[in-house]
Amino acid sequence: MKKIFGFSLFALLTIVAFPVSAQNWRVGWQASSMMPSGGADVKGGVGGGITAGCDITENFGLEADVVCHGHTLQFGAEGIWRWQGSALYSDFFGYSRFDPFSSLGLSCVVGRGGDQAGPKAGVGAYYHLDNNWSLRFDADAVLALAGRCEMIFSVSAGVVYSF
Repeated sequence: MKKIFGFSLFALLTIVAFPVSAQNWRVGWQASSMMPSGGADVKGGVGGGITAGCDITENFGLEADVVCHGHTLQFGAEGIWRWQGSALYSDFFGYSRFDPFSSLGLSCVVGRGGDQAGPKAGVGAYYHLDNNWSLRFDADAVLALAGRCEMIFSVSAGVVYSF
């Protein structure tokens, strides 16, 4: 388990440190609910966390997050692929504030009840209030490869500030 946690931490730091020349840096706060399945020792619950990321291109970005659910910490590192939301919805509906995305990355859950780690996938959307502030909603699933838990599901909502 220490190897998986070490690898997840290394991946998180690599993804955050890699894009030194990236554009559109962002930080955010989120409220989150974690729901483990499969007879897990990991306890679910409601918590909060922080997210930091940046855009590498117009449609691809990298993010890292840390979320606390009571006595459990969830670390994540992921790539975000935007679905051309601004252009698509503006063309069809004249409405450019809605910006959907999908994500793929790694997640590690540590804390009371055992440690879990595995690939993470999800979908979500930004609702841009102005050029800097956005609301963010997303749902993720983690396939836990280590430990007794099969899947860990989470939903979150938060506020994001873009630089």
